[in-house]
Amino acid sequence: MLTNPYHRIYRPYSSTSMPPNGGLLYYAEDQRYCDERMQLIRVYKMLQSQVIETFEYIEPVHDNKDVYSLRYHQLYGNICAEIETNFRGILKTNRYERGRERDWDVERDFFKTNSALRLNEYEIESYFFEIANISDVTQPFVNWNTSSYAPLSWYREHNAVKHNRTLDFRNASLANTITALAGLYVLLYAQFGFLVDSISNNGVMTVFFEGNDHLPVGIKNEMGYRFRHTPAWNISDMYMFDWDTIKMDTNPYIIFPF
Repeated sequence: MLTNPYHRIYRPYSSTSMPPNGGLLYYAEDQRYCDERMQLIRVYKMLQSQVIETFEYIEPVHDNKDVYSLRYHQLYGNICAEIETNFRGILKTNRYERGRERDWDVERDFFKTNSALRLNEYEIESYFFEIANISDVTQPFVNWNTSSYAPLSWYREHNAVKHNRTLDFRNASLANTITALAGLYVLLYAQFGFLVDSISNNGVMTVFFEGNDHLPVGIKNEMGYRFRHTPAWNISDMYMFDWDTIKMDTNPYIIFPF
């Protein structure tokens, strides 16, 4: 088990090392873990609200999954840009170095985060709409269940429409926008756990548990998601530390060797 947390990499505690007083994510609330956590979550919430607003005009059902528009083009691009912002932040915080940061891309760089976050194992459902009924993708990163890079269709199609809207405008669809939004949520959860859902208008959260390990696997609140499946971590990959003790260190975090 890990006796110090990584920067911006969520891991559960083992069932034998649960912290007292419900402090499952105290380590992730510290500014040294990620000093922009609140902003990243707020951006997600704004994008989610803007997507939901489009449902006033486009019913989120399978028959409409290929509907495309300039509004979806804008939202799709903004969501994927925010995904890239998160990937870059994870790599930078863990002192990743390969050439210039502005040259980092999904194939050579962002894909490497999957070894730490296991994004491919997250499967989600939504209370606002049936994801599977719209996009056929409830595991946005499932193609990364491999040791070598495999493209994500929704991300690849974003790049296509970004560089040539005239030719690839149809890629800016309801289905791709919904899938990208789910991908951003998974990426945030893989960094911050259920803290992603801790910013709410009324301050109310309901935490769901699975099995007997008492590890939260989903939140039902205004974010509107619940996980069907989360990574099955080995004991050696889980956290085991007393945060109240190690938080006094100058730097209680360790670097993931991407």
